[in-house]
This record gives sequence, C-alpha cells and structure tokens, in this order.
Amino acid sequence: MQPPPDMAPLLAYGAVFADPDFTFGAWSGGGTEAGVMQSPYYAFSEGGLGFIEAVVSGNWVRPEIDWLSDGFRQRYQHMITTPMAIETASQDDMAHLLTTLVRGDRFNEGMLAQAFNDGTLARIVARAVALAERG
Repeated sequence: MQPPPDMAPLLAYGAVFADPDFTFGAWSGGGTEAGVMQSPYYAFSEGGLGFIEAVVSGNWVRPEIDWLSDGFRQRYQHMITTPMAIETASQDDMAHLLTTLVRGDRFNEGMLAQAFNDGTLARIVARAVALAERG
C-alpha cells in the first residue's frame, strides 16, 4: 500500500514559482533538418523537473486514481475552472489534480507547462502551503 501524500516536497515551490526569473521549461524541436521533421516537445528546466520529482516522491501521483475515466476528467475540469476550487481543495482533490497533470502530460505534451503558465500549479502549491500551516 502506498503511503499518503506528503506536503513537504511541494512547500518550497511556493517561493520558486513566485520568482519572476523562474522558468518551468520551453518548447523545443519542431524544425526540419536534412528533410527530416522533428515533432515539437516541451523541455523542462531543472526546476520544472524538480517539481515533477517533488510530486512523485511526495506520493501525489496515485496508482488508484483512474484519471482517464469520465468522472475523474469532469472532477479535474471542475477543479481548474471553478473559482476558489483549488484554494479550498482537500488533500484528495490535490492528489487527483496532480495525478491528472503528471500522467496527462505523458499523453498531451505541454499539459504541465500550460498548468504552470495559467497559474494552476502555483495555486496547487499555495493550497499545499495553507494545508501544511493548518497542520
């Protein structure tokens, strides 16, 4: 049985994501060389890879979450589109969000990048900080 999610690995990313010089990564590839086309891909920065490692090592990516099912997709959409949903999320809600984002990025290149760019990851980390402070 997998241990419960751990807030600690996420907490440092509040300050990291607030740094205006921080980059999560950048799009690369997509060019043609010697007649061979390369598909574009998202190359994570060291900090971006560190965040993914913090999510994984903190047990936020849960094997029991069926993130592809209609119910979980609807839950994810609700969480990212409803004002204050992330800011009031439970630890279970956060695990669903992070599982969907990390697993989804493997099939939908740039999903994590979009979540960083639109502030979703910062909101998740802020919620982790708030929950940790509450104890």
